[in-house]
Amino acid sequence: DFERQFHIDVDGTPGDQFNFVQADTVEQITQEVRLAGSSGLGDWLAGAFYGEDTIEVDTAGLHQDNPALAGFGLNSSMITADQDSESAALFANMDWKLSAFAPALAPFTVTTGVRYTDETRDYVGGTTWSPTPLVTSEDSSITDKNWSWKAGLNFKPSSAQLLYANVSKGVKSGGYFSGITLDNEQLTPYKPEELLAYEVGYKLGGTVGVNASVFYYDYRDKQTFVRGAVAQYIGNVDKAETQGLDFDVTWRAIDGLTLAGGFGLLRTELGAFDAPAGPVPKGNELPNSPELTWMAKARYELPLFGFLAAAQADAHYADATFKEATNDPWIKSDQYTIVNARASFLAPERTWEFALWGRNLTDELYVSQGLDIAAFGLGNRNYNAPRTFGAELSWRF
Repeated sequence: DFERQFHIDVDGTPGDQFNFVQADTVEQITQEVRLAGSSGLGDWLAGAFYGEDTIEVDTAGLHQDNPALAGFGLNSSMITADQDSESAALFANMDWKLSAFAPALAPFTVTTGVRYTDETRDYVGGTTWSPTPLVTSEDSSITDKNWSWKAGLNFKPSSAQLLYANVSKGVKSGGYFSGITLDNEQLTPYKPEELLAYEVGYKLGGTVGVNASVFYYDYRDKQTFVRGAVAQYIGNVDKAETQGLDFDVTWRAIDGLTLAGGFGLLRTELGAFDAPAGPVPKGNELPNSPELTWMAKARYELPLFGFLAAAQADAHYADATFKEATNDPWIKSDQYTIVNARASFLAPERTWEFALWGRNLTDELYVSQGLDIAAFGLGNRNYNAPRTFGAELSWRF
């Protein structure tokens, strides 16, 4: 049971151009039951899930200082939305021991899983503008019955190594956009998103730990937030794909010293879709999908006066990324590198810790999110946190 009310100054100017007071009420109940066990064939799990929620939104907006809106008599707005959702699912999973069929297959296991989901969502909402009698509204229901599943093969040549290959299908629920709207089309419900994911990987444990994987994601009806000249909404892109590689290694070099590093390569592509400003051809990047990322970390612990002292430094890098599907360059994030450090004093049993830390030590600045509504003569960029220092006391029990 959750209630909140807060003020948003969307345009970031002193004027009452796009100011909102948002009030939300959410009531939700979920229950999941599971039964698990083992047999000569392997480890199994079965269960059921049920959930329902009610969401009420009442958001008053003031726009009297915006000439582009005031010229049409759109000085204020009221966004309302009542949404009821119900979801039920049955699922089962099995890790098959192939040694039950042939002893020579002992290093191999096969994983299979399946889930059936039945969902219903009822929605009544829209935007009422004043003093002009402009009203957008939607009163409808959507239902979805779907199957999701997973199949995988695992090979353990030794207790410290694992080779695996997985293919799985996932489904993300459809829904409704509950932001400010000027046209009923913005309230058209967006469809469920389907993902077919393929992954092959390798894991190594011990003094040197390695994680490596390559993957390919094939999306259908990819859900994405679309911004245009005078409108924004959540919509679907018929097709999208992601190809990537992840690699990281951890080396426990000497007693107390741990070194870690890794990188990721990513290529993404959205199919063609219709945006508020017109058709967008195939080839845009998925939002928040940097082509290259890397990280590095060093940590050293040593006994000190009967306790433990630790020093740590880490850094991570991300390539430039777009923030929404139309790849608007005005709210694009440039590449950045963040450097952090931490010094701590710990109990030998690690039950408590006192630490001093610094984050973003080089005071790097990059766009974390933004809004570009050029037709209304406004926009904003939200940035990451600046250089920050702090102290922390923690106790584990």
